[in-house]
Amino acid sequence: MRGVLRAAGFATLLLAVIIAAELPPLRALAAWIDAREPALLFAVAVVLALGFTLFFVGLAKLLMDRGETLDHSEAEDVARSVNLAARPVFSRSTRYRVIGAAAGRGGADAFRLHELKAAWCSGDVWRDPVWRRRAAITVGALLMVGGVFGGAVVVGPPWVKVLFAGLLVYVTARFAVGWARM
Repeated sequence: MRGVLRAAGFATLLLAVIIAAELPPLRALAAWIDAREPALLFAVAVVLALGFTLFFVGLAKLLMDRGETLDHSEAEDVARSVNLAARPVFSRSTRYRVIGAAAGRGGADAFRLHELKAAWCSGDVWRDPVWRRRAAITVGALLMVGGVFGGAVVVGPPWVKVLFAGLLVYVTARFAVGWARM
């Protein structure tokens, strides 16, 4: 029953977005975006590239600083977890073996956003390399989300523009309110 209610809620939301996209102010905004598509796509690409760079450079730095070499069985576990996510349910009983040499590195880090905010306010983000890396990964992830949502706003049909613009505003507002309350 809960699944049916969720599907009905999603269908209602989608219908509301499609109807809202036909309102004159939102149609005018969609036309304005379409008229400036190349410049807006360039801006979105820059945001996405910057986010991708910050995120993955931060992850590479994490692996260099705190990473541990994986042995053969751990490399098989990683291969299995990646393959399990990509396979249908009925094939999950299959064994995944890595034949030959296997190499890899694994690393983990955990922190709370209020700790990041405290480090940001105290200036530790600029002084401490660990907090600098954590901030780079967080900001990079946020920029990538913004870039993907922004890309959908720029290239999508009017109802997709409205949906993803709404999602972008919602996510940004929730993050800003959460950050301010910490």
